[in-house]
Amino acid sequence: EQYLCYRAGRPNWLDELPFSTFNYNTPAGFSLDSKDFVKDLGVLLSSNYHWSTHINSMVAGARKLAGWALGVFRDRSTPVMLTLWKSLIRCKLEYCSPLWHPHKLGDTKALEDVQ
Repeated sequence: EQYLCYRAGRPNWLDELPFSTFNYNTPAGFSLDSKDFVKDLGVLLSSNYHWSTHINSMVAGARKLAGWALGVFRDRSTPVMLTLWKSLIRCKLEYCSPLWHPHKLGDTKALEDVQ
C-alpha cells in the first residue's frame, strides 16, 4: 500500500527554519515524505492551492486524445467530429470542473486552446 503525506499551505517563514522539510513518522515506524501535489480521484491537489498543475495535466491529456481521434477517424464531417468531441475530449476537460474552476487567465486560455 502507498501512503502520502499532503501538506496544504506553507507559510514563508517556515522555509527559514532548520526543520523546514516536513516528514511524518507513522506509529509503525514508516516515514512519509511531504509532496508538492497529490492525485486524489483523478484531481491533482497542489500544496499552494493553485490548479495550474491539474489544468496543464488535463489539457495535455485532452490534446493527446484529440490527436488520436484525428489520426484514427478519417471522416471529418461535423456530426462525427462533434460526437468525438463530446464523448471523449470534453468530458476529460470537464471532470470535476466545479472543484477546480480556473480563475487565472493563463489557465482559462490553456483550456480554450484545446478547442
